[in-house]
Amino acid sequence: MTAVDASYPVAAPKRSFFQRNPILRRLLKHKAFMVGAILFVVVAFVAIFAGVLTDADPNRMAVRFRSRPPSADFWFGTDNLGRSILARIFYGAQLSLGIGLAVVIMNAVFGVALGAASGYFKRLDNRPEEHTSELQSPMYLVCRLLLE
Repeated sequence: MTAVDASYPVAAPKRSFFQRNPILRRLLKHKAFMVGAILFVVVAFVAIFAGVLTDADPNRMAVRFRSRPPSADFWFGTDNLGRSILARIFYGAQLSLGIGLAVVIMNAVFGVALGAASGYFKRLDNRPEEHTSELQSPMYLVCRLLLE
């Protein structure tokens, strides 16, 4: 049996970024999060590279190709004006992500401004939260509509 020499320090095993971050580790184990993250990455990829993925103009009408079923030329078929449905979906993803990003930015700006005002002016402290919770309640809106 050999004795362990304590004079040499033992290096701790190197941990990866995922091992050091417990929140990220929990998220990666959550199936619904992973499905949502993969779908978001796919939609973002399609939106960013829409011009590369399809060469069809989403707004160009070709009446001779109208109402075609899916084929090698038009993978999702065409609509009643002969426009490629696949191209329209790809370019529509750009619009959807742009609107979503604008809404997130506006909510962040107004939320921070409202929170800062509530923190600075003490009399505004509880008022914005009350009205926000009222507007988010569907039953409140139904009752309000019935009473008016």
